[in-house]
Amino acid sequence: MVVGEVVQEKWLSLMVMACCTVRLNKPVYRFLANQKWREYRRPILIQRLTQMHVVPDVLPVLDPVVDVQLRFRGYDVQPGTILDSLQTQVPPTFKVIPFTTGQMLCTVLVVDSGTWNPRLLRDDGDCEHSPNPT
Repeated sequence: MVVGEVVQEKWLSLMVMACCTVRLNKPVYRFLANQKWREYRRPILIQRLTQMHVVPDVLPVLDPVVDVQLRFRGYDVQPGTILDSLQTQVPPTFKVIPFTTGQMLCTVLVVDSGTWNPRLLRDDGDCEHSPNPT
């Protein structure tokens, strides 16, 4: 193990311990957070998207570049978790963590792939948490 790797490993473990207090306004923190996300959380997300047939059934290709942390009623929801309808009665809160600087516009779309019809580009079922229900 090289000295640089030891220092980097200490920084990564420090960031994991204090993930809520680390500000990503410095390039070194963004770099280390991005590296940690790509090593652990991103592969799990891609695995769940493939296992649950989101890719390629709903979207032909998906390349996540930001970390999205979803919470229902204050509890973290891991990718691929199937939730009871009682847990999802309240709209979720989420945090989008970009690893680049500058303004970024993000769209968060929750799709029930059992009722989604991508050819018609509309929803054939119920739309939960819609600000303007039809």
